Amino acid sequence: MQLDYLHETRDLSLTKQIFSRIYFESHNMHYKRMIHLARMLFELKLVSHKQGKWSLFTTELDERTRNGIFERFLFQFYMIEQKDYRVSSEIIMWGLDGNNAFLPQMKTDVSLSHKNGQEKIIIDAKFYKNVSQEYFGKSTFHSHNMYQLFTYLMHQEKDLELRGILIYPKNITDVNEKYQWSENISMEVMTVDLDNFVERDI
Repeated sequence: MQLDYLHETRDLSLTKQIFSRIYFESHNMHYKRMIHLARMLFELKLVSHKQGKWSLFTTELDERTRNGIFERFLFQFYMIEQKDYRVSSEIIMWGLDGNNAFLPQMKTDVSLSHKNGQEKIIIDAKFYKNVSQEYFGKSTFHSHNMYQLFTYLMHQEKDLELRGILIYPKNITDVNEKYQWSENISMEVMTVDLDNFVERDI
């Protein structure tokens, strides 16, 4: 069916710049969620120059670029899909005395702070082909990822209910493991299927 009343419109080739020029006000706010989802899909599609089925695992991108895309995807997803948490990427200060100039920056990929002020979820996104590593013939989770997330949790306010979650894209193995450090602090390792991504219970 031809839409004659749209004869003055023209097709646009999508670019990142087009999305960045979109502003939301009261008259078009109802399109905001749809536009954000379209932008996420567009950025994911950018990594493939092939037609048909594709995977981030097989694209000719370095690990840092793929990891950045995965981080942004999760950040934008939670920004759009949930309303109970404030979404941010926070810089965590080291609780150490001394010359801080030599200390690396601690910055979370996604921090979800509940509106009740008593709960926080820290998400660390890792785009690895394999969730586990081999060490002396034993398969374990990547130690440096676990240490990093654990350090983030140890530098939070003591009275918060804390969850730290390491999220990897599912390649072959589906993972969903939980570890309890104390009554109010837990760590989890899970995978998400990017081909059938829906919001999980957080």
